[in-house]
Amino acid sequence: MDIEKWFKEGTGFDIQELRYLSPPGIPYNIYLDSIDFEGADQKNNIKIHNITIEHYDNKANTSSEKAIDQFFNKKNIKFEKSREWLNDDKLWVTIYDLEPVFEKMKGE
Repeated sequence: MDIEKWFKEGTGFDIQELRYLSPPGIPYNIYLDSIDFEGADQKNNIKIHNITIEHYDNKANTSSEKAIDQFFNKKNIKFEKSREWLNDDKLWVTIYDLEPVFEKMKGE
């Protein structure tokens, strides 16, 4: 699963795994993809992606945040959403915990 491509095509926004070496301009997005492997017949042939997306901005409830919400809603992706103020960075972070995404592994 190419999360960066999937997110860019769905929202129009770039996203980077874990961190940016030098954060880009506001707003920006990062993600964490924790993967579980399982299957049947003594074969791990299914990946379960547990994806968390963090959206950083200097304001809350922005049009970019709404675009992310709309993307998930349009794709019927269940998610939990929370928001925190990062006082040291003077930024809002909106955290999206997505429902697990299942991916069948081919020939692996």
